[in-house]
Amino acid sequence: MTRSLTHRGPDDSGFFEDSRLSIGVQRLSIIDIAGGHQPLCNEDESVWLVYNGEIYNFRSLRDDLSHRGHRFATATDSETVVHAYEEHGLGFVNYLSGMFAFALWDQRRQRLVLARDRIGMKPLYYAPCNDGVVFASEIKAMLLHPYVTRKPNHDVLRLILSFGYSPDNRTPFREVFKLPPGHVLTWENGEYSLREFWRIPNPREFEKSDQKVIKTIRLLLDRAVASHLVSDVPIGLMLSGGLDSSIVAALTKKLARDTLKTFTFVYAEQPETADRTYAAEVARYLDTEHREIVIDGDDMLNLLPSVVYYHDEPKVDAASFPTLATARELRKQVTVVLVGEGSDEQFGGYYSHSRFATTRMVRGLVPKFTGKDWFLDLVDAMPSLRRHMRALEYIGALDNANLALRIMNSPVVSEWEYAHAADPEFRLRTEDVDPGAVYTAVFAESGARDSTIPSQVDLRVYIPNDISMKIDKMTMAASVEARMPFLDGAILEYTPTIDPHLKTKGGVSKYLLRRAFSDVLPRAVLRRAKQTIQVPVARWIGNHIEPFEQLALGSIEAKRCPVSRSACSRIAARARSGHDLRASIQLLALSVLETWYRIYIDPETWKAAIPSSVMQEWGL
Repeated sequence: MTRSLTHRGPDDSGFFEDSRLSIGVQRLSIIDIAGGHQPLCNEDESVWLVYNGEIYNFRSLRDDLSHRGHRFATATDSETVVHAYEEHGLGFVNYLSGMFAFALWDQRRQRLVLARDRIGMKPLYYAPCNDGVVFASEIKAMLLHPYVTRKPNHDVLRLILSFGYSPDNRTPFREVFKLPPGHVLTWENGEYSLREFWRIPNPREFEKSDQKVIKTIRLLLDRAVASHLVSDVPIGLMLSGGLDSSIVAALTKKLARDTLKTFTFVYAEQPETADRTYAAEVARYLDTEHREIVIDGDDMLNLLPSVVYYHDEPKVDAASFPTLATARELRKQVTVVLVGEGSDEQFGGYYSHSRFATTRMVRGLVPKFTGKDWFLDLVDAMPSLRRHMRALEYIGALDNANLALRIMNSPVVSEWEYAHAADPEFRLRTEDVDPGAVYTAVFAESGARDSTIPSQVDLRVYIPNDISMKIDKMTMAASVEARMPFLDGAILEYTPTIDPHLKTKGGVSKYLLRRAFSDVLPRAVLRRAKQTIQVPVARWIGNHIEPFEQLALGSIEAKRCPVSRSACSRIAARARSGHDLRASIQLLALSVLETWYRIYIDPETWKAAIPSSVMQEWGL
């Protein structure tokens, strides 16, 4: 089980066992390289820890715990977890600021404690079974345990068709669950309990002074970046040329002791892009050591099995491919990389957030026929109108805020499409699944405030289950640790308290961020309009259509494809043009799902079909 996670920590490994527990760890050495061997223990070896992540406030914690009489044997951040537990009991997680997933064993109390950070930057899975619990950072390790089976959870597969990822605490494996972000699981006396120690704030009153907000944002992000630079190994930075990564780069440059290494990935099919131009301008302005990494359609095809393998789940996110390819190049120069993810969701980076509230206000003016099946059928039959399909579905759903927001968040297969495409057997098997239930709690707690709901959904559903999983698993697959300063705990506590109308002001996205950091970046970057980084997935799949089509057809032959044969043929035909993005993403989803089945559900059957080099890489 431990060896299957070598990619997460190739530098060291360790084990601890007693009559009740067996734990192992693969370590990526970042702080106290020589002395940080795990598992770690306290002074009398009654508490043991295996741990993944970084505690950014470990130095202040260490000072406090030392003054209270605790003796430290290492200089690592992880040892503070052990002594914080000794000092504060189960409330110790409230003192930890950082990204983490860990298992702590209290031998005296015969108590196991599993914990995951506030926003889920580090993954942690568990499976209760046979009077015990199996747990790991990745599901692949758990599947090697004899008590955990490879049974697919079709309800979750249905949700993946809607969201592109498993959007709640279930996984596509029936017996395996995610530990929710901001939660602690304790196993004691043969029973387990799950306790929430933190959640995204959802205030009723907002801070309306932009001057006060700008000052606070600057202070919090300055502190966050400084804390995220603690490392005994080389650090780099992913620079997209957008506002977020450029801000992190500017703040890092001020604090970095050595030359700052920045990296930008470029698509071979789109060599001259605004991202490339702006990234190069920021790199020159900050005088960084800059490198461009070129990725093409062949990379996507070749990386498909690895992307699916390292995700554990059939995750449909085309950005996973460049993220993995880039991480492998990064590893040649750095071990830690800072990224700008997590800003758009908090600071009004998506125009859709403000448009959701605006369009909901005028929903009474929308013609009733817009959401009718006959109208959508007509639009879908006309290639010239088909590219507007999502917008028309959204407009027609404005009376149903939950459905409208799900359509706005770009589902792989919308409710209308699923009704027309689902395989009858798969539909019957998953007939009780309600994708709207994923957002229900957020809507209930946010009341009727359309201005705050999209951001709350992003922070509570999208970031933990999509962004965090993608960034962590694709970088750790290459033994690189990614850090996200915008998801620092203090920032996550503060941004929900800001008046949403301040975040996009005068039609300017991320207005507050632009004001707060106007003195550290080129004017062109500060004035640059928000542009979503688009993976050229339609062109990639259009140029390599046969392998993706064969995977989808293979899924049908194996009687596990969630869409009908006629729907699959229609999707493939539309994707073949290289211009239909919606069909291309759907074909990618079917290909990812079939690849996941072959690797994880029946690997013995399909080992012969997997290239020997990939087999060796995976340890199969």
